[in-house]
Amino acid sequence: MVYNFLKEKLKLPTGKAKSSIYRPVNFELLGHGFVPIYKKGVKGHYQLVVAKKSWGKFKRKLKSITKKTKPMSLFERLEWLNQVCRGWVVNWLLINTLFQS
Repeated sequence: MVYNFLKEKLKLPTGKAKSSIYRPVNFELLGHGFVPIYKKGVKGHYQLVVAKKSWGKFKRKLKSITKKTKPMSLFERLEWLNQVCRGWVVNWLLINTLFQS
């Protein structure tokens, strides 16, 4: 229905796999995901969280920095780790990292 409207009425090129209606829990966009908020009397509200794929990518990057087999001094390693962590915090400042999608 939505696909036909976009294709025929608006004459927009669309990919059927990407152009559909999703529930927020099953939807990820640019490394962000959504989880429902569980509060008394609140229904249908969602919270922005880090997607599983982005979280895994961050963990892999930290593991690669802290490998003992990489030839670098402790000072260089800590400096690089600091840059990565600072970038992560700035990028994901608006979301709650306690919950993961």
